[in-house]
Amino acid sequence: MSAITITNTGLNLLRSGVSGGDNPKVTYVSIGTGNTAPAVTDTELQSEVYRKKVDSYTNGASVGEILVNAYLNANEAVGVAIAEVGLFGGNSASSLANSGVLLGRGLYSHTKLGTEGIQLQLDLTIYEALCQ
Repeated sequence: MSAITITNTGLNLLRSGVSGGDNPKVTYVSIGTGNTAPAVTDTELQSEVYRKKVDSYTNGASVGEILVNAYLNANEAVGVAIAEVGLFGGNSASSLANSGVLLGRGLYSHTKLGTEGIQLQLDLTIYEALCQ
């Protein structure tokens, strides 16, 4: 999978989370069939076809690092030609397509078979903010 592009709406969600205005937790991973290049201005997947609740969160080995994990079981999204992956959070995120705030989007090229599971993982590191 390509690198995940963090979106402007995702950065604003993190900002709102610090002030208590919204929940910045990544709660859903979505896959789609759109293949346009990710952009910081993206607000949803180009063509979302399947969404799954995040399975687990693990603190990484580095300072500020978190691993967000979702696993597609063998019987999920069978036959989907996955071209994009998105991560969604915020108070409005739900199991409905295009709900919530798109934190990040990346490209992925694989047709999901019914004989395989796929581990999707976001490795995110929060860096020190500059104070002025």
